[in-house]
Amino acid sequence: MKSLLSKDEKTKLLETFRSSDQTQTAFAEVNGINPKTLAGWIYQQRLEARQNQNNV
Repeated sequence: MKSLLSKDEKTKLLETFRSSDQTQTAFAEVNGINPKTLAGWIYQQRLEARQNQNNV
């Protein structure tokens, strides 16, 4: 069964990733996340940020 994280939890993990010096793969492994899942979260966050910029 998958463990679902809230948007806030994902955001905190992404902030922690960005402040680390780790690769996506290394960070995902240490935090028990599938690397492709982490990449998807990063992509989604960038997409949302881009959409918010365009809506301003």
